[in-house]
Amino acid sequence: MKALFATLLLFPMLALATPDWRVFLDQEKIPELPKPLTAKWEVKGEEVHVTVENTTGVTLAYAGRGSDCPQLFEETKKNGKWSPSFWDWCGTGMEMYRFPSGSKVIFKLPAPTQNPPTRLFTIFSTADYKQRSIVMIFSGEDTARKSN
Repeated sequence: MKALFATLLLFPMLALATPDWRVFLDQEKIPELPKPLTAKWEVKGEEVHVTVENTTGVTLAYAGRGSDCPQLFEETKKNGKWSPSFWDWCGTGMEMYRFPSGSKVIFKLPAPTQNPPTRLFTIFSTADYKQRSIVMIFSGEDTARKSN
């Protein structure tokens, strides 16, 4: 947990030097969660409601500005290629939230832009931050699709 919190506090400084959030996260060399998480989303007006179920068998943690507003990492598609375009690097107001095994969490996010197509990700880790996964929680690649 201390490592995760330290990482969140370093995000502002590293964001200025490393605009590509994937480069920064790849440098940490933290093993993936043994069982992948999947997200289901539905566009509801100006919001996207995302449901994630913890089927890993362990309590997970995630950072956010509220239990329904996780730290976000964004990619946009340009010229047929996905590229990191934004990350919620400022740790001000963020807290760590626990996500027990067998439970679900629902995130309510502002609907991202569809032009260019956008994908949103967040990070779930074990409570001790020894394993983590970057999970896609929304993809707006197909603007006609309302949910996955």
